[in-house]
Amino acid sequence: MKNKKFFFILITILYGSNMAFAKEGDAVTKNKESMTIYLDDYEGKQKAIESSFKEAQLKTLEELSREEKSEKLDELLRYWHPYLEIETKYEDNIYLTPSRSSDVITTYTPGIKFISLGDNKHFEMDAGAKLNSFYHHWTNNTQNPFITFFVDNTYGRNYLKLDEAFRYETTPNSSIVADTSGFNVYQYNVFNLKVGREMNLFSIEPSVTRNDYFYRKDFKRDNSYNETIPTLTGYYQIAPKTRLLAEYDHGIVRYPKKPSPSKDNSYNQFWFGIKGDITTKINGFMKAGYQFRKFNNGGDWNKPVLGFDLSYQFKERTSILLKLLKTTAQSDYNNQNYYERNRLDLGLVHQFASNPKLLFRMESFYEYDDFPSPVDPATKERLDNLFGISTALKYDLQRWFYTLLKYEWKEDYSNLDANTYVDHIMSIKFVGIF
Repeated sequence: MKNKKFFFILITILYGSNMAFAKEGDAVTKNKESMTIYLDDYEGKQKAIESSFKEAQLKTLEELSREEKSEKLDELLRYWHPYLEIETKYEDNIYLTPSRSSDVITTYTPGIKFISLGDNKHFEMDAGAKLNSFYHHWTNNTQNPFITFFVDNTYGRNYLKLDEAFRYETTPNSSIVADTSGFNVYQYNVFNLKVGREMNLFSIEPSVTRNDYFYRKDFKRDNSYNETIPTLTGYYQIAPKTRLLAEYDHGIVRYPKKPSPSKDNSYNQFWFGIKGDITTKINGFMKAGYQFRKFNNGGDWNKPVLGFDLSYQFKERTSILLKLLKTTAQSDYNNQNYYERNRLDLGLVHQFASNPKLLFRMESFYEYDDFPSPVDPATKERLDNLFGISTALKYDLQRWFYTLLKYEWKEDYSNLDANTYVDHIMSIKFVGIF
């Protein structure tokens, strides 16, 4: 009996244990299923987070790329400045001859400038082309490319300055042969290099200038020439912004096409003057000297020379300009070597107080050109009196855009009728630079 009870109790215990294990197994299974669901949900959320992070990262990289491109563009435009000039003018004597021919001329000048400014370094480059379009006399249309360089660097007490230009220019044929219609395009190159050293109150500046004129077609033989001018200038400082100067020039003029008679010549020129702030209101330079010019075929020119270029601050917003020049110039007239050139320029510049964007400029000039007596007694000696007045109004519409209205009158009153002309020009110009 006792064995039966013991056996019954043992079976009861084992059955209870199995039931407990079964319940525990179910709980574990449910926990596993719950954990699986949780893990799946967690992995999905993690993938969603990672996906949105990657998208945000890509957007950020794209934004950074755009910002970098924008910064690079800003950096590029900081130095490079494309521009466009459009000028339309009406001229009633385009050939500058006694008999007038009028036309409307539009000049398009696309170009680009590079400007780099530093504490002691300055570099500029300007390249483009002048596209001249005549409304009636369209055969005179020209395309004149150009490129210029400017450098102004300082190295302690030493400095270097460079001006260089390569350009094509258009000039009326009448400036070469009197009373002739048409235009001639010539190539003009200029190179000017200055080096200097400051030594307390003294400074010295050696330099060299080279000018090349190369004419085309029928005029290239007698008119194409080059001029080389080595120069030595010394300065003595008499005030913080004022210096006395002494200068020596040696000029060599050569005609590579060897016209007959020869026009080759050379000269020695001495200058003395003053440069800088001459008074509290006058700025510029004044110099006077003497030139000894010798021509290979005779006809020497030994006379005084003058050069003034002054600006007088008349009022806070008004300046008066004065230029005076007396020298010789290469002559294209009647196979003569030169002519004596005397010119006076007066100008006025005023900025309006009521509208600082508006600038008015007026200029006038008188020039007297004296040609030497011709070799042929039957040929009349030539004397020219030239006059001119121009007025211009400039308005800055934006920092990068301005317009200019201008009127010009000029007249050459010559004792030779074929060289006499009157010319009037009215023009409007739009300039945009970025």
